[in-house]
Amino acid sequence: NDGRQTPWQGHPVFVAQHATATCCRKCVERWHAIPRGRRLSQDEIALLAGIVLRWLRRRLGPESEGAADDFGPPQLPLPLD
Repeated sequence: NDGRQTPWQGHPVFVAQHATATCCRKCVERWHAIPRGRRLSQDEIALLAGIVLRWLRRRLGPESEGAADDFGPPQLPLPLD
């Protein structure tokens, strides 16, 4: 299933994962040199999450007002409590 689990659209994070090659372990191995076949370390998870967050901040930052419309219909907010 590797390479097919992350949708291509529907949420900005999905788009960001594909744009930054963090969508599956095959892409992570090819583009970020983190081998498949083992669990990611906490440092690797932090690195990959940081890459996605930087992409989202650039794409959806204050200078790109309204850019969220490019990602399809709005999503319901996640409960964080």
